[in-house]
Amino acid sequence: LSQIIAEYKEYRSNNYARPKEFDYVIDKFYSLVGNKVAEQISLVDLEKYRSHRKGKVKNSTINREMDNIRRVFSLAFENKRIRYNPCDSLKKLKIENPNKRFLTKKEEIKLLKVANPIMKIMIIFALNTGMRVGEILNLKWEHVFLNRNYLIALNPKNGKPRKILINKKLKKELKKLPKISDYVFTNPVTKTRYKNIKKTFSRTIERAGIPHITFHELRHTTASRLNEKGVDILTIKEILDHADLKTTQQYTH
Repeated sequence: LSQIIAEYKEYRSNNYARPKEFDYVIDKFYSLVGNKVAEQISLVDLEKYRSHRKGKVKNSTINREMDNIRRVFSLAFENKRIRYNPCDSLKKLKIENPNKRFLTKKEEIKLLKVANPIMKIMIIFALNTGMRVGEILNLKWEHVFLNRNYLIALNPKNGKPRKILINKKLKKELKKLPKISDYVFTNPVTKTRYKNIKKTFSRTIERAGIPHITFHELRHTTASRLNEKGVDILTIKEILDHADLKTTQQYTH
């Protein structure tokens, strides 16, 4: 097990934008299971980790963490280190609240009315691109081509690029942003990129007086609105950069 974990971490360091993001998951799994022969890992061992996390985090979080453990064995299988992936027969835990929160048009108006100038543009940006918050905060001007009406988004997990069109509304807002640094969204006081907007966004929600919604759920809103306009689900999947069509189906409404 220690060997295939080491090989996976090396692979991830060469291919992922944030290679150490889920080290805590893999390291905890290793400490719970021990250095067993990889092919002797069973469902019982996988359940040890899930039992350890149950009650501490949501089922949806546990499912994401198990996906990272699954990738360790998937790579080992591809490298012919093991003959089968023990995670293949592991079923995902039921998600507590599958209903997604969406921002209504009226809520959007209220939200934009009270948002500070930069947060306002971030919200418009998210709604008109469907990009992840990490992709937005890491976006550099060198990847924005206003004259050609598109930008290049980089998946924060694996650095995979994808082309996203810039519509007239978003183009108008982007032109308002000063180019303080290499990053599109830069703090005008510190001159550094924004790293976390969770608190600022939550305060904006409170001032708007609307039910709580996370910044990530603006992606749900984008998917829902594209679906309402008749965009086919495969196109929405590509725009939102989903690996699984089922995820896109959960996002659309």
